[in-house]
Amino acid sequence: MNGNNRFLLIKAWENGFWSDESHVAGQLLIAELTNRIPVIFWGADSLYASEDPLVTDAFTMYFLPVSSYSVYDLEKENYTYYPSRWNYGNLRFPGTKDLTDFEDVAIASVFNRSEDVLVSNVHIYVD
Repeated sequence: MNGNNRFLLIKAWENGFWSDESHVAGQLLIAELTNRIPVIFWGADSLYASEDPLVTDAFTMYFLPVSSYSVYDLEKENYTYYPSRWNYGNLRFPGTKDLTDFEDVAIASVFNRSEDVLVSNVHIYVD
């Protein structure tokens, strides 16, 4: 792990506005519980993408940012990422939803991750 900052990148879930909001709310709770800084980026994978979805975050077209960091701050060559298919060069691109990304979507699995950046584009239900 790099430095003291650990992040949770919350990407769009692609299932409608309020579904994406539910996804964000759950991920914000996970960020708090795992002591990670939440960063939201609704890019080209969002149903509400901006005209330039690889540059402009659609989330901030509707809401204020949830932290002082942006997706650009997470694009560091020396950062580590989970799931492993993510890296500093593809964070703003759409990603195929894969429910195995979070080890069968078990919330407990994200507590022990040591990577600098966790990327979530699947809905993890918070019971």
